[in-house]
Amino acid sequence: MQWIVETFRRHFYPLEPLRPDCGLLNRFGEEIFQKPAWTGQIRAVLFDLYGTLWISSTAQLEQLRNPYRVAAVRETLETVGVRPDRWSQQEADLLFALIEAMHAQRRAEGIDYPEISMVEAWQQFLHRLADSGWVDREQIGRLDAAYLVVVAEAKANPLWPMPGAEQTVNRLRQAGYRLGIVSNAQFYTPYLFQTLFGRAAEELGFESELTFYSYVHGIAKPSLALFHLAQQALAQRRIRPWETLHVGNDMLHDIWPAHQVGFRTALFAGDQRSLRLRDEEPQVQNLRPDVVLTSLTQLADWLTGPQ
Repeated sequence: MQWIVETFRRHFYPLEPLRPDCGLLNRFGEEIFQKPAWTGQIRAVLFDLYGTLWISSTAQLEQLRNPYRVAAVRETLETVGVRPDRWSQQEADLLFALIEAMHAQRRAEGIDYPEISMVEAWQQFLHRLADSGWVDREQIGRLDAAYLVVVAEAKANPLWPMPGAEQTVNRLRQAGYRLGIVSNAQFYTPYLFQTLFGRAAEELGFESELTFYSYVHGIAKPSLALFHLAQQALAQRRIRPWETLHVGNDMLHDIWPAHQVGFRTALFAGDQRSLRLRDEEPQVQNLRPDVVLTSLTQLADWLTGPQ
């Protein structure tokens, strides 16, 4: 899948994190920014990806339920030579409506927070365009929906490594910590490690048995399902929940479910784009993370000692 890596590389560009407004974090208290006493108990560290290990230019992906920007959809179609005769907001809204309908169907089947295939969504979108006469059906037949998904994502959501991300992961791996991932994702997400770090996730130290992507299981955060799977995999390695730290930028999608299964929790607050306090959500009204991180290297210093 080298084409995925190359496509993303053509569209990504350097990004810098935006320092969060300190006032947003005042509610937690000053002590939550200090090294906690329990760091010596930690044996495994699980990471969120978008907005935590990676700077995300459009903030967290929100399990891909937020619409792609209209321009990205149109530009993606034009990239492969498709120029709808009557392009307007209506055509772009069709894609977003199809995505919502797919989510609604999965929820009706009993999945509380479903993850859908964006390739399937684009396939339906292209056929609907052809049915409506907006594009030529022969053009649609020649298109690869997976390629369109990658191009649209690259245009709408450029990524860049969070400062200190690779260094932190390397230090934790070298110190013997078990490393894993719990993240909302699509089929292309694993290839972003090669794009951004030049190495696959496994080469960086992330264990495949401790990696849980939403698209693989059809369930997205903040469902507890992925965290229960992580808990079970860690238990097979005789690692208890309180010996596990989950690091993420979202109080609802990361801190709440990790707390529910007994993990220690670190709210990553290193980038204003991705910091999600979710004050309006009832699940987090009285919830505090165990610690707040303002940089990833801070985590490595706490767990492995300062360099």
